[in-house]
Amino acid sequence: SEIHPPAEMAAVVVASDASDATWGGFVDTGAGRRRIARGLLSSTEQEMSSTARERIGQLRTLTVVEAEALATLRVVDAGLRRDGGGLARRRVLLYCDNQSAVRILSVGSKRPALQRIVRRIFHWAVKNSVVLVPRWRRRSTRVGQLCDDIGKVDVCDFSLDRSLFAAITDAWGRP
Repeated sequence: SEIHPPAEMAAVVVASDASDATWGGFVDTGAGRRRIARGLLSSTEQEMSSTARERIGQLRTLTVVEAEALATLRVVDAGLRRDGGGLARRRVLLYCDNQSAVRILSVGSKRPALQRIVRRIFHWAVKNSVVLVPRWRRRSTRVGQLCDDIGKVDVCDFSLDRSLFAAITDAWGRP
């Protein structure tokens, strides 16, 4: 006979959400801080189904965190490794508020566009020896609301490139 804890436990929690134009998510390794990722969807991606956009959001959340960890040589967090963004060889609960998106991670999709995205997630998991455990959560949960907030990117917000700002500051003598 096996003994099971009353609630699901994981070494890492990943959650993401996607809207019509943006995606956002976080990775929580349990080390007391969350790594957040967000961005805009391309015009082609914006035309895809909500299920496809959710998958793209999850894939990007996983790979952006991985790339950040690989680019940073001073990863001192004991829970993070330099491979897989700290997710390598770990069990990962993957939360999403779209039931179809969660289901296709388990059984695949007959739609080629969706299957291509799922295969990329699968290959990422295999490459990093990650066990993905997809789970659906309501939008109204704390995780769902956090991802929704992270994914809200102000597409009308503008700023200067840092190097241009520095050049202007140097030319005028003050910020």
